[in-house]
Amino acid sequence: MVGGVFAFKKALQVRLMDNILDALSDKKESRLIQYYGYVVSVLTFLSGLGLALLHPYASYALLFLVLTQGLYFAIQRHRYNQATNEEERADATVAQQSKNAFYLSIVLFVIVLIMQIS
Repeated sequence: MVGGVFAFKKALQVRLMDNILDALSDKKESRLIQYYGYVVSVLTFLSGLGLALLHPYASYALLFLVLTQGLYFAIQRHRYNQATNEEERADATVAQQSKNAFYLSIVLFVIVLIMQIS
């Protein structure tokens, strides 16, 4: 749950920076990371709450979290392949922190599924 709160705070910071960059330049910033941050933060919070309460629907929140992260990685890979310069490639690179969170989400999802089956 704490991770969801921190992720939401980070998404708000990204929104603020995007708004500042939009005001300073003619080029609009992509809102993909901003929206991804909001969705992931809410799903992280809900999955953490579900796990804390040992609720059987925690697996659904974890499933949606894993699927959302996978979709984000696919979109970023496409953006990276379509990039025409180094700045665009850097912008389309997935952070190691996001990859680590994805791996943790998968592990938690598998553990919750095993617990539900047992």
